[in-house]
Amino acid sequence: MNIFIVDGDNVAIGEDGKASIARIFAIHNYLSQFGEPITVVGRRLRGRIRDEAAYNNLFQKIAIHEAPTGDESDETLLLLAEVTGGIPISNDRYREYEEELGNIIVRRMGFMIAKVQGELQVIIPKLRNGHLTRTNSETKNSTGVKA
Repeated sequence: MNIFIVDGDNVAIGEDGKASIARIFAIHNYLSQFGEPITVVGRRLRGRIRDEAAYNNLFQKIAIHEAPTGDESDETLLLLAEVTGGIPISNDRYREYEEELGNIIVRRMGFMIAKVQGELQVIIPKLRNGHLTRTNSETKNSTGVKA
């Protein structure tokens, strides 16, 4: 089974710069078709979500983890991906971690969330037709990714 480590901070922020729990639920539901999504958020996201009850409810509904106080959520996410063999889901390129965790970053999948006819639609180009697709560089450099 594929494990996806979702950058919840990155996913939550829309084009308008506002944080949305609906975006986290949308990507979680989409990825559930392909494997097990685990979402990592930083503590700062809590302050960006206006509805605190909805934010707390998020932890009851899906596998979501808040990075430890003082830790960067990006580093926590990448280390969790390393330990689990998971695939990072984020539009962040993690350049500051490239030297140390480049073998994890090469597995990263970008995404797009668009509102179509009132519903959030998730697009992850590397998940096509229900299958993982990888570039040649990923095939050579990645480990633990089930295709």
